[in-house]
Amino acid sequence: MSDYKYADYSLSTMIVKELILELYPINAIINTTEVKTRVIELHQERGGVYEGNTSAAKSLFTRALSELKDEGILENPVLGYWRVIDPTDTTPRYSYHGIPLIPSIAKEFLLEYYTGDTFTRKEASEFISETHIERGGLPENYATVGALVKQSLQVLRRNGQAEYISHGNPQGRGRWRIFDENEISEQNTLFDDIDDEDDESDIVLEQQDTYKTIGTGDESVYMYYFSSDKELAELKGNNVYPCKIGKSNGDPVNRIMAQLGTSNHEMPILAFVMQTDSSSVLENVLQGILRLQNKMISGGVGKEWFMTSPEQIEDIYKLIHNGS
Repeated sequence: MSDYKYADYSLSTMIVKELILELYPINAIINTTEVKTRVIELHQERGGVYEGNTSAAKSLFTRALSELKDEGILENPVLGYWRVIDPTDTTPRYSYHGIPLIPSIAKEFLLEYYTGDTFTRKEASEFISETHIERGGLPENYATVGALVKQSLQVLRRNGQAEYISHGNPQGRGRWRIFDENEISEQNTLFDDIDDEDDESDIVLEQQDTYKTIGTGDESVYMYYFSSDKELAELKGNNVYPCKIGKSNGDPVNRIMAQLGTSNHEMPILAFVMQTDSSSVLENVLQGILRLQNKMISGGVGKEWFMTSPEQIEDIYKLIHNGS
């Protein structure tokens, strides 16, 4: 008989809060994606019940984290990360201590230190990375610093807050400028994203140049996952983990980055691309087979996520085409 006081109980906000505090000590960093997996698995291992409803799970963890923040137990310094705090500890601490460098943090540095100035992306990247780490932050995980800063600069540019100095200014060519608060540049929002002098060093998606591509056609169906999910699965001896299956009528890398934006806590690994002339049909077939195999995830991670692997997707793809 289990000694767990919540054995046979469905997961609730109260239980989630208790398990979070059990799993994460003072000053621990909580990854929003990881905490769901850890809490659900611990609850089930001890005999608790989890129905696995996507929308309910999402609101359950959102409420639990928000309540712990309101109670002064957690702080949420940046999207995707939480920290367990000691309310009696008044020691000054860098807001992003223990958190990997991500685009939204790089954007804050740009606005704080470069407003009104001109600079190269390389200069800003070196300063932001060194300062973030010196203050106790962690290095970037799945993209180069240059790529993170570039994403942030592109967002600022589309918002009319920054400009890239290029033609007609030889002395300033290759430099960026962040506008003062009273400067508005509507012109900058009219242009597409530009490439600056450091493009050759960018790695926006991990392994984006080495992912496997099969098939032919102008459209594609892609599969990506997050390294943290794969690592957690491997630690538990599993060979499947949450994978996103989606479609694109153009470049799958651009499609994925458009979905994620600049505030995502972790850059995805694009593992597999299937070229086709009918992406909607291929996507529906793949997802339909995975649903029939009960691999669809209903734990709050979002739509079109399945418990699978690149190898399994390739096998399904081959089965479809060999049988046609």
